Amino acid sequence: MTGYAELQVTSNYSFLRGASHVEELMAQAKLLGLPAMAITDRNTLAGIARAHQRADEVGIRFVVGCRLDLSDNLPVLVYPTDRAAYARLCRLHRNATATMPLHPRIHRRGFSHGAPDAWRYENREATSN
Repeated sequence: MTGYAELQVTSNYSFLRGASHVEELMAQAKLLGLPAMAITDRNTLAGIARAHQRADEVGIRFVVGCRLDLSDNLPVLVYPTDRAAYARLCRLHRNATATMPLHPRIHRRGFSHGAPDAWRYENREATSN
């Protein structure tokens, strides 16, 4: 097995950007001998469950990721490292799609700017108490 893992793959869940189904992507990753792969669709986590299931079936590690398009046109790739980080990412996505469901843009003010976790979502309700 190779030490390379593809960490920026776009699936058909990125509307008008990706064409391949997550099941096909995971099968191809296995054929290429990749030990892991991340799906980083644009402003969505829609394919995560199917990708995770297929990665388990073919025997490779799945890395949860997402490409966030920020309001200043700066895209950033995020990879939640635990359940709490995944929950923050889901909350951030939910808040963005509530105001702009077709083309969500993430505003920087939704992030804290403290090091070392400079792109951690700030839960304003929890910090205002």
